[in-house]
Amino acid sequence: MLDAWGDQVPHGWVTGDDELGRHTRFRHDLRERGERYVLGMPCNTAMRDLEAPLPAYAGRGRRPKAPWQSVTAWRQCLPVDAWTHLTVRDGEKGPVAIEMVRRRVQTRIERKRPGPEEWLVVTRRPLADDRTFEPRASRDATDQDAQHRYHYYLTPTAGAKLAFKEPSLAELARVIKAGACIEASFKRGKGEVGMDAYQVRTWVGIELRRARRESTFPQAPLRSRTVGFPEYGSDPGFPLKVFLHMRKLKRWLAYTPLIPSLPSGSSAKAGSSDSRR
Repeated sequence: MLDAWGDQVPHGWVTGDDELGRHTRFRHDLRERGERYVLGMPCNTAMRDLEAPLPAYAGRGRRPKAPWQSVTAWRQCLPVDAWTHLTVRDGEKGPVAIEMVRRRVQTRIERKRPGPEEWLVVTRRPLADDRTFEPRASRDATDQDAQHRYHYYLTPTAGAKLAFKEPSLAELARVIKAGACIEASFKRGKGEVGMDAYQVRTWVGIELRRARRESTFPQAPLRSRTVGFPEYGSDPGFPLKVFLHMRKLKRWLAYTPLIPSLPSGSSAKAGSSDSRR
């Protein structure tokens, strides 16, 4: 999406939940592009606090570094005065307040190698506050104690060619709030087209889901026909055609990773040309 539309969609941040933030390769690619991100991370992620006092040096061998620990264990050791109280916006039930802490950390990448420096951002809100503010994708995206609920995020300190300015807590809170609004918009959009129970990543995946749904439930709402390839919406034999050409579609997608639109009949031609290879 950034390759196809990045220049046409001005943006300052890339935000996402912990399902995106847990992938170190995805964060690496964003840093190589010079993109600033605020991505969620699981509460059991191993990290090293680069601002913590170093252990005493014994006088021989390598100098010790800060120990590796989970972000939950690290958060439990924070002093009370480490948290900063912020008011994000005015809500229907009163001001939306949040407490945050930011620390320069290091996480592990593939094969448990130390990764680059990143900013760890931790937010907490009272358990009694049930308003949606942070996006959440998995069960380990958050943890809680007797009084507060906690979320964890990572944001880069530098890109491939330049160092980023240290973001303020107010700016990070604004980006996190915007990510939650975007997540809610996607959820409403999926509900409008009857795809609220599906999780797919490509247009072909959406169309295959639609075909499976209509082959199982012929009385499926017509609004689902507007998703994917609308030119096939009036073809009653389309579900069968999709499953017969599923293998050809997979081979064809290996040569075309991004499909903004597909003209009528091009899927069959692409599949047949690929099968001759």
